[in-house]
Amino acid sequence: MKKLVYIIPLVAFSFLAIAPAVFAVAIEQTPPVKELGDWLDTLTTVARWIYTIILAISVIMILMAAFNYLTAGGDQAKVKKASQMLIYAVVGIVVAILAFSISRIVTGIVI
Repeated sequence: MKKLVYIIPLVAFSFLAIAPAVFAVAIEQTPPVKELGDWLDTLTTVARWIYTIILAISVIMILMAAFNYLTAGGDQAKVKKASQMLIYAVVGIVVAILAFSISRIVTGIVI
């Protein structure tokens, strides 16, 4: 514990010592400013990726819920777990559709 009292300030001061050099390099390599259309294209691309990923996960969850229903064998706990998975999958699909739709609506309004 006593060593930590000495190591933490040493590490913090080490970062402070190299910070000006790091920030100077970061300032020199600043990318050019993007226009609004470029930002909206980036937003649309990110929304498409989110849409695709969430939709794929939701389909997998629906298949898992169906498997749990089929293998429940009358066990109420498994049936309840499967129905919750199905609800979460549907919510995931709704979120994915909203992510894609909101980006389209914002792009349509702004441009």
